Amino acid sequence: MLQTGRTYHRKREEIGHRSFPSASAALKEAALELAWPTRCAVCDAPGDLICDTCRRALRFYDPWLACATCGAPYGRLQCCACNSYTREKREQSQEPLYCQSAVLFDGTSGSLIRCYKDAGEQRLGALIANMMMRAPSPETWKNFDAISFIPSSEEALLRRGFDHMETIAEIITRAKGLPLLRAFQRPSTTDQRTLTQRERHANMESAFILRPQVAALGAPPRILLVDDVMTTGATLEAAAMALRNGGASSVQGLTFARVI
Repeated sequence: MLQTGRTYHRKREEIGHRSFPSASAALKEAALELAWPTRCAVCDAPGDLICDTCRRALRFYDPWLACATCGAPYGRLQCCACNSYTREKREQSQEPLYCQSAVLFDGTSGSLIRCYKDAGEQRLGALIANMMMRAPSPETWKNFDAISFIPSSEEALLRRGFDHMETIAEIITRAKGLPLLRAFQRPSTTDQRTLTQRERHANMESAFILRPQVAALGAPPRILLVDDVMTTGATLEAAAMALRNGGASSVQGLTFARVI
């Protein structure tokens, strides 16, 4: 896996409505490319952040095969993720959150997200955001008043040096012309990756607290909530509940990858 640690941000000069790299930024980028040539985040082949072979290996999410209630892949005819039996086993009384995803989680997509948030390759943020934006239909984007995101914990922020989903949310809001809602205080919870399904839901109870200004003004009516990976849905559902309690009438999820 790529371990370059290139975390620079490209500076731009605004000329009219277009953006061009400055001479100094171009020279800096060229020097960095010589020192740390761009390699595929999945297979380490030189050339691009993701090579053509690995891009073709991604398993893209198909909304026409997904559950119309919760968005689970391949759940259109009979969903195993949001039926009453499954919800009872999870001890869930509320309706599941509808969530779309860009790709299904596997070794390829997992390498991309880990390289982005844990190996310091922040340039992958734009690639991941663009994939996510293609998941909802063009008409669906008209149904949102704001975009929010699952914030990194204080511990993760200190470890990584940036909030990976805040960066992606900023890219999406600029592209779609929607306001960015920084809705939550940073949670302090156990890392979800080590927990069982039931433990994940218990860990997320009361984990999300609205920032004082959001709680005072009230959340926008229709919110798109973005995160990196959906496993059991515990994180997104807890955050969505906090937004609904804060005044939102509709919350929909969007993630880069979804575990099946």
